[in-house]
Amino acid sequence: MDIETAGLAPEVAGEGMRVNCVRPGITDTEIQPPGRVEQADPKLPIGRAAEAHEVASVILNLLSDDSSYVSGAIVDVAASL
Repeated sequence: MDIETAGLAPEVAGEGMRVNCVRPGITDTEIQPPGRVEQADPKLPIGRAAEAHEVASVILNLLSDDSSYVSGAIVDVAASL
């Protein structure tokens, strides 16, 4: 469990704030070392790395009213190796 998320969420809930943690897995972006995405792809259950927009969509959902009850959550946006 992410200590900062778990600790901060109840501290600020009374002020109407929500705290969540998004932990992306291997994401196909330019910051990845050369060859890392290609090396990991066959090992991932989905067969490919995430794309940035897929991680962003999870974050946008957490920011939306659809997730208004979600606080203190740790969301893994990853296909496990």
